[in-house]
Order: sequence, then structure tokens, then C-alpha cells
Amino acid sequence: MRADLYTDSDSLNFRMRYELILNAYLSEHYDIAENHLKQLNHFVTSEQLKQKVAFLEILTLNEQMKWKEAREKLENFSADRNLNFNIDSLYYFANKPKIRDLKKTASIATFGSGILQIREGKPIDGLLSMSIRGGLLYLALDQFRKHFFFSGSFSAVGVYFMFYQGAVKYAVELTKKGNQRKTAKYNYRIKHALLAYEMSIINDNFNDNH
Repeated sequence: MRADLYTDSDSLNFRMRYELILNAYLSEHYDIAENHLKQLNHFVTSEQLKQKVAFLEILTLNEQMKWKEAREKLENFSADRNLNFNIDSLYYFANKPKIRDLKKTASIATFGSGILQIREGKPIDGLLSMSIRGGLLYLALDQFRKHFFFSGSFSAVGVYFMFYQGAVKYAVELTKKGNQRKTAKYNYRIKHALLAYEMSIINDNFNDNH
């Protein structure tokens, strides 16, 4: 039996879409989770049901570094429930987050990936990268200087560019991981505040029913 997300009852529609959102979020596919959230908000008519995923929408936007949108959602979330979240404190970083641009990183790495590796806390890798690239470049130039054009073209130069591309990708990957650590640090307090509130609601409902 298949549930029709477009014609079934509002409550069933919500439950099915909520499962899709939650699974995507827990799988760290935040763009997919956001897309399912947009569909839920469009197809589910009950405002009461929509409010049940508001906290998950904020978390999803935070994970994608869409902090301006997330802050607006949190302000509405807090106002609707008369909460006393200190939103300025929670989003203290939003105006100037220390997130590095991956495209700029790739451009810089083109000329000095070793420097970026040192910047990202990998000094040995960075120095090794610069040493190997320098040695390979010297070998290529030495091959040409000795008029070994064929071997110079297909040995030292080939190896140099293979290593060069790998070093650039490695530097970008290090920067990406660094951004992920910073994003997790920024989002931690917001996530903790929202989950603490949601847990309090669950506990209140449990106490009321027992």
C-alpha cells in the first residue's frame, strides 16, 4: 500500500513528509531536507502541523550556513511560543562567520597549496608538499636543461602536475573540513536550545498523560 502525498488526509500527508525530512536531516542531506520542508509547507494546510517542524527547519538552514534565514525563522518561532531565547547571543557569529570560501581556497592553492595546509593545522604535510613539488619542478627543469625534452615532458613534468592537482584537492578538502568544524561549533548552542525546548514539550505531554 502506497501513501499518496498529494491526495491523502492532511495528518497523513504531514506524517509521511515529516519522515522524509527527518531521514534526510539525519543522513546529513540538508539540501534535500530543506526541499521536503518547502513541499510540506506548501501541501500541508494545517498551520498547527506546520509549526511542529519549525525547529527542524531552523536546524536545517543552520547546517547549510543560511543563518540569516534561520535567524528570522527562530525569531518567529520564539515569538509564537513566547520564549525568551537570546537570539542576538545565539547568532553572535552571523554577521562575520569565519568560513573560508572554497573557490578562493582553490585559487590560492594553485600557487601555494603547502601554505594552506600549514594554515589548516597540517605543517608537516604543507612543508612536505612544498618540498616534493619544488624537487619535481627542479627535476623537470634539469631534464630540459640537459636537452632531454622527451623524458622531461613525460616523466618529471607529468609527475609534477599529477602531484600538483592532488595537492590542490587536498588543500581544498582540508579547508572544507575546517569549515564543517566551525559550522558545527556555531550551530551547537542554537541546536542545544531548540532541542532542550522540544524535550521540555515532550516531558510536559508525558506528565499530562500519566
